Amino acid sequence: MFKKIIPLLIAIVSTTAVRSQSLLTPSNYHPHFLDYEQALHNVLLSYYSRPYNGNIGYDTYFLCNPSFGPNYSLAIRESRYKDTDSLILTRATKNIWYEGAYSWGDKKKRKGIKKLPVERYSMPVKKDFTNQITRTFCSAVMTSSHFADSRMGCDGVTYKFYTSGRMAEVWTPEEDSRTYRLVKMVDSLCIAVERGDTAIIRHQMPICQQLTKEFRSEYPLSYFKADKYQKGDTVNQSVHLWNENIYICIICITTVADTTGLNGQQTNEQLSLWAKELFEEQYPYKVYITISEDSAHCTFRHLKYDDRVDIAIPARLLNHDFIFNALKLPFGDYRLNERDEWEKID
Repeated sequence: MFKKIIPLLIAIVSTTAVRSQSLLTPSNYHPHFLDYEQALHNVLLSYYSRPYNGNIGYDTYFLCNPSFGPNYSLAIRESRYKDTDSLILTRATKNIWYEGAYSWGDKKKRKGIKKLPVERYSMPVKKDFTNQITRTFCSAVMTSSHFADSRMGCDGVTYKFYTSGRMAEVWTPEEDSRTYRLVKMVDSLCIAVERGDTAIIRHQMPICQQLTKEFRSEYPLSYFKADKYQKGDTVNQSVHLWNENIYICIICITTVADTTGLNGQQTNEQLSLWAKELFEEQYPYKVYITISEDSAHCTFRHLKYDDRVDIAIPARLLNHDFIFNALKLPFGDYRLNERDEWEKID
């Protein structure tokens, strides 16, 4: 079913000339308030939506709302205590709109909608995989724009993505678009859950990573805010990814007041560019750099594990290429030997 639906959608004739859709469009309403949205949530997302037996519920989900066919959803059910989450696929047996969802306020129709049969599939998935899926959703939703290329046409399918308290959508994406690849990836996950096929899940992870990188490249530089303050002889500069839904410290640099560092180019603008690249490339580290007159000590602390990479070098060598090359080192402590090669310290 999922493999057949997208090619069918692409064949639908649009009423206007369109361009490739690279971004989602923000949904203009809260996903649970309007009658139709309430019906969708009740039929497709209410089964595990509340905490149960140590599980958190649904904070990330996908909705497919075709004009005529059955609606379906894919949700991540997070677990507090286990190293696996669950992917939950729920598919209505009929189109929810035509079952009267537009009249949710009518008690008789609401009662009938609640009894609408659904097909439900659940599949345990490693947290590393569900975390990657969530990152992809988050990056897609956070870069959604009302100025994104939009399509207008008759019928078709609306795809909605919800995470981090926000929802964004796309209508019948074109086959050469980024949003089409996003929808196709999620539909592949739906197939995997229905079949219980972990190989499909693993195959989609590189696609998730690439999509995350592409969406993150759309984050405006203004989201990466640099702060600078001085206390005594110490100057601290830090760059955070910050907007109303995300606050992450990405890079921190500490110097003495009379040390320029970074080959004399240590500016907030440059550090912001570094932070954006670190975020965009999905390095799983927070970067700490301490610069003295002659040396620089760098710590790359892993965001998930207690492990880290520690390196010590002459301050004159500290530059962009050095930082991003050193990020590829395995966990451990390093120094440069006489041949300017990395030497692990036992």
